Amino acid sequence: MKDYYYILGVQSSASNEEIRKAYRKLSLKFHPDKNEGDKFFEDRFKEIQEAYEVLVDEARRKIYDANFKNREKQYDQTENPENTTNQSNTQQNQKNTKTEKIALFGKILTIVQKQKYLIWFVGIIIIILFFFNLYKEKQ
Repeated sequence: MKDYYYILGVQSSASNEEIRKAYRKLSLKFHPDKNEGDKFFEDRFKEIQEAYEVLVDEARRKIYDANFKNREKQYDQTENPENTTNQSNTQQNQKNTKTEKIALFGKILTIVQKQKYLIWFVGIIIIILFFFNLYKEKQ
């Protein structure tokens, strides 16, 4: 289920006027006529329209809010049946992810440094060849 409040960039407690203002602003920005031929803008505009149509109608908004809250509860129950175990697993995964990122960053730095030296080397060779050609032309 899509989060229409997120799509429009408003809070769930937003008034109809705030929803209308957000819709107008986003519809101008993502309108397909302004961005011809771009599928991204077309799809985004459709999402914005759908969110606006649901949230501006009070009855549909109440139904949406109830369904969205139920989905969140179901998600929480399925994702966190053993809250303590999942938290420790999450913390361990975060630590692993951080170390993987640090290792990847180190690898990228070494590659960049090697390429930097390679670029310097190639540059020096080009300069030497340039002066060598000048020297040959003078003789």
